Amino acid sequence: MAAVITLARATTIFLLFFFFSSQPATALTFEPISEHGFDPVDTQQDFNDYPWSMVFFQPDNSTTGHIYVGTGNSMMNLIMSRLGITLSISPLKRPPEIRRYRPERGTKTWEKVFDYRDIEPEPEWQTSGIRSLAVYRSLTDGTQHLYAGTFGTKPSLWRSPSGDPGSWELVWRGEIEGSIRALQEHRGFLYIGVTHEFLDQVIPGELYVFDGETTVCINNDGFGNANNTGVYSLVSFNGWLYAGTSNRTEGYEVWKLAGPDHGTPPVKIISGGGPFRGNQAAATMKVFNNKLYVGCLIFAGINTAGGPIVRGADMIRIAPDDTWETVVGPDAVGGVDSGFGKRTNAYLWSMEVFNGELYCGTWDAASFIPVTRKYLPDIRRSLLWFLLGVKAARPTPYDLLTKNGGELFRSADGVHWSTVFKDGLGNPDNFGIRQLLAHDGALYIGFANIDEGLEIWRAAP
Repeated sequence: MAAVITLARATTIFLLFFFFSSQPATALTFEPISEHGFDPVDTQQDFNDYPWSMVFFQPDNSTTGHIYVGTGNSMMNLIMSRLGITLSISPLKRPPEIRRYRPERGTKTWEKVFDYRDIEPEPEWQTSGIRSLAVYRSLTDGTQHLYAGTFGTKPSLWRSPSGDPGSWELVWRGEIEGSIRALQEHRGFLYIGVTHEFLDQVIPGELYVFDGETTVCINNDGFGNANNTGVYSLVSFNGWLYAGTSNRTEGYEVWKLAGPDHGTPPVKIISGGGPFRGNQAAATMKVFNNKLYVGCLIFAGINTAGGPIVRGADMIRIAPDDTWETVVGPDAVGGVDSGFGKRTNAYLWSMEVFNGELYCGTWDAASFIPVTRKYLPDIRRSLLWFLLGVKAARPTPYDLLTKNGGELFRSADGVHWSTVFKDGLGNPDNFGIRQLLAHDGALYIGFANIDEGLEIWRAAP
């Protein structure tokens, strides 16, 4: 009898273990909270295409906070200008803005708190994006501000103690065209990463440090490599500041600096694009389970380093001892191929930790094809060039025109990944997940959409 009871208990335990361990990951419900930009008039006027930055900010002495989004504007014009094609859209640039989410006023209400139309005269705007947003408490006087870094002729850093309209002040301005792609607090200081890309001359990226009053340049030679044209991403990890570069010639690099011993010079951790030289920029960094994950991008989805013309981007992770391994790409520890198995996932564009899992959003290069339909008279040459490149991915023409859009993946261990969605949440023109933000039990997803205007979605269990 005892043996029968023991067997029954063992069977029950096994069945319970199998049932719970085999359950699918938590399902998410998706709700759009901003569609086709923030409002029709503004979308038509300024082309708010990209949610280039997104952060939650609660001012001092306030009981409430808000989600803030900084825009990238007139992106189709900027992309085509980089390809030497002039569209019948004038002027080239449109002024960006910062909005904050006000659900108490309506589920899709976003209040405008900062507008570059108030800073630069029309129509010769020189600034077209709010590249970065960060919350930082000054080391000098202890005050907290919301900081915003721009992309333009002179990249600029702005701040506000409240986030309210009319409260923004200029803190710092660069002298060379570029963008503040990265803002990161580390050991009490705010670090500012500047990128100079797609210019006629190669200019190394720069790194500045700010204490709340004074801005000091601590690196202006690309960490000794002029081809490092940008400090693309920054993260504080294991007592050090890690910096990911853009390098279209040799592949991205990762450096660490500003460690516990301030006399230690910068240390190179990754070179040559990690697992593949064609990985041109360390686009996004996120700490997860005590390892640093680095997702990269291949500009415009065109591989110039050998192999298929179109190739998916890779992801690595760095351990506290600075050893690293590939988690998406060649010889990945979990067998996940580049671009999560899709060649046109050329950007691993954003990462976030939500509900104990690591999420990664992509940019699908194939989505660019249907988006260009209304600009065909201007870009016939560009479209033909792109189609020749995409041919290597062997999709059907129907897939190229309909089954695209930014894709979202998640992993509980950083090795084995599952698909959350693969179609821009039903809209193939949502061609990339530019931002992810976890806040208050929900995951906020910022889609870039250069045809209809950016979209923000809220996902919750």
